[in-house]
Amino acid sequence: KYFSVGFALWGEAAFRNGPPTLSDFPEGEVIGLQNGGVQLSSEPDKSGRAVVLFDCLRFPTNTNSTKRLIWYLHEIALESASVRKNGFVYLLWHSRGFLLKNFNRHLHKSIFQLLQNVLPVHFAAIHICQPNPLFMLVVPALMFLMGTHWRARCRTHLGGQDTILCELEDFGITTDLIGKEFGGEASFRTISVSVAGVD
Repeated sequence: KYFSVGFALWGEAAFRNGPPTLSDFPEGEVIGLQNGGVQLSSEPDKSGRAVVLFDCLRFPTNTNSTKRLIWYLHEIALESASVRKNGFVYLLWHSRGFLLKNFNRHLHKSIFQLLQNVLPVHFAAIHICQPNPLFMLVVPALMFLMGTHWRARCRTHLGGQDTILCELEDFGITTDLIGKEFGGEASFRTISVSVAGVD
């Protein structure tokens, strides 16, 4: 599935010299790396895992654009021997108010299928952070899309930003791995430059 899905997303030329690079993105799509919809930590957490933060309100509107963005950042993270061994931890966070119209079932299903069935990803945990009451209405659907394996490793964090950051630190996810818009210390622009190679 890796190559069949990869060829559909990127074209065969993208894999001639290894995984896709920035130059393989369609024209104008690289800006998606800078809007904060998917953020990759600049280094692994204390357990050696890559930290990927999803803000679904900032996803590109096109499903394939979002999948290419996720694919690209995961390939970068997998260059680390630590991440290949210890896997990925995902944070699902929203930068602003969630509305039911923001939940795109098709897009979320496509993302889970990409991570579970296509990319060579070792999944460690997923943390749903600071969900508002409307988002809690779609959590059952999200859990269903995750499948049994991911549901068993999913935690929901309620309360204020400081409370959530303290809880995440108990799981080895420190504030220097989280963007400033979510109360952390990392600058997304710094992450973009140092990890994704985007200026």
